[in-house]
Amino acid sequence: AIGALGVIWSKKTLESQTAGLRYFLVHVLGGVLFMMGLTGYLAASTGGVGVQAISPDALHIKPFFMSDWYHWCMLAGIGVNAAIPPLWSWVPDAYPTASSNGTVVLACFTTKSAVLVLIKLFPGVDILIPLGLMMIIYGGIYAVLESNIRRSLAYSLIGQVGFMVVCVGIGTQLALLAASVHAFSHIVYKTLLFMTAGCIVRTTGKQNIYEVGGMAKRMPDIAACAVIGSFALAAAPFTSGFISKSLIMEAVVHEKMFFTWLIMMLAAGAAMVYIGMRYLWFCFFYGDPPPATRRLSSSMRMGVYAFTALCLATGLFPGWISIAISDMPIVAPDFHPYSAGHVLYQVQILAASVLVFCLFWKRLTPQPGELRDFDSAYRQIGPALLARVRRLDKYGHTVAQPAIKLFSRVLQLFTAPHKPEGVMARTWATGTMALWVAIMLNAFLLLYLF
Repeated sequence: AIGALGVIWSKKTLESQTAGLRYFLVHVLGGVLFMMGLTGYLAASTGGVGVQAISPDALHIKPFFMSDWYHWCMLAGIGVNAAIPPLWSWVPDAYPTASSNGTVVLACFTTKSAVLVLIKLFPGVDILIPLGLMMIIYGGIYAVLESNIRRSLAYSLIGQVGFMVVCVGIGTQLALLAASVHAFSHIVYKTLLFMTAGCIVRTTGKQNIYEVGGMAKRMPDIAACAVIGSFALAAAPFTSGFISKSLIMEAVVHEKMFFTWLIMMLAAGAAMVYIGMRYLWFCFFYGDPPPATRRLSSSMRMGVYAFTALCLATGLFPGWISIAISDMPIVAPDFHPYSAGHVLYQVQILAASVLVFCLFWKRLTPQPGELRDFDSAYRQIGPALLARVRRLDKYGHTVAQPAIKLFSRVLQLFTAPHKPEGVMARTWATGTMALWVAIMLNAFLLLYLF
C-alpha cells in the first residue's frame, strides 16, 4: 500500500494526491481487518504460526456468536485489496490518476496479489461466487458508461477479477487452475491495454474518449497492438484471454452452474462491446486525431510490442502459461481449448457483440460528464460529519463555557508548579533532596511492615 501510494503521488497533481490518500486509507482498513483476523486465527489455532486454507464450512452464514469472526475479518481484509464489493471503487479512483507507467504497475500487481491469497486461503467459499458475479456485472456496466479512457479500463479490470473470484468460490482443482491462468493472462493483456492507453494520453494529453479519435492514423503500430489486446480481453481465439476464459467456462459447466455460466457468457460479450469495439473504434478508427503535444518514446513502443508478442504467444502455445504459474498441466482432462466447439462458441459470442455494437454504436458514443460511483457515498460522510461537529462545537461552547473556565482554573493549579517560575522548577540543594528520598524510603518501609 505504501509503495502504491508513492506510485500514485508521483504524478504530483491535486487529483493524484487526494486519490492517493483515499487509496491509502482504504488499504489501511483492509490491512487492519486482515491483521485482526490473522491474530484471532493464530490465537485460536494450536498448530504454530502457519496459516492453512480456511474450510468453507467456517464461513457459512450463521449467528455471529457461533461463527469464527476472525475468518470473516481475514476475508474482508483481502476482499478490500481484491476490489470485492462494497469497497471496490478505489480501482477507478486511483489508477487513472497515476502516471502512465505507474498505472501499468498498479494494474499488474495490486489486485492479482489479493487473488493469489484468495486461492491459497479461501478456496471453495460459496459467498465468493455471488460477490464475483457482482464484480463482473458492475465492471461491465461502468466500463460501458465511463468516458475516461483509463477509468474505463480500470472498471473492466474489476469485472475480469470477478471471473477469478468466482473460480475461487467454486473451489475445484479445475476452477482454481482457471483462476490462476486467467490472472496470468489478464496481467498480459490488461498491461498491454493500459500501455496503449498511456500512449494516447502521452501523445495527446487527453484523458477522455470523446476528446481523441483516429489515433490509428498517427500511430498505426500502437493501434494494431491495441486491437490484439482488446481481442484478448474479449477472449478471441489465438490470444491469451481465449485460453483462460475457455478454461473458466469449462470449470463452470463442469459444476452445472447455469446462472453463473449465463452471466459470464453475457459479460464476455459485453467485454467485446466496451473494450473490443468502443475503445478501439472511438479512440483509434473514428474521427480525426487531435494535435500531438509530445512524441512517443521508443521505450514505450518496445514495451507495447513485447506484451503484444507475449499475448499472442501464450494464446498460440498455452503450455507456456503452466510453466509460468505452476507445475499443473494447462490442459485439464477432456479439455482442449482449440476444439471446434470452443472456437465456434467464442466466435459466435464475438460476432453477436460486434452486431450489437454496430446497431447501437451511436448510443454508446462517449459523452462529457462525471460518473458517480459508490465511493461518492463514503466520500461525503466525512464533510457531513465535520459540518455537524462544527455546529455542535459552536453550540456547546456557549453552553459549556462556565464548565470550561472552571476546568481551566483547576488545570492551572496543577500545571503552575511546573512552569519556569513554579516551585518544581527551582534549584534545590542536594541535602534537601536526600532528605526527601529518606522520608519516602521510611514511608515505604512503614507501609510494607504494617
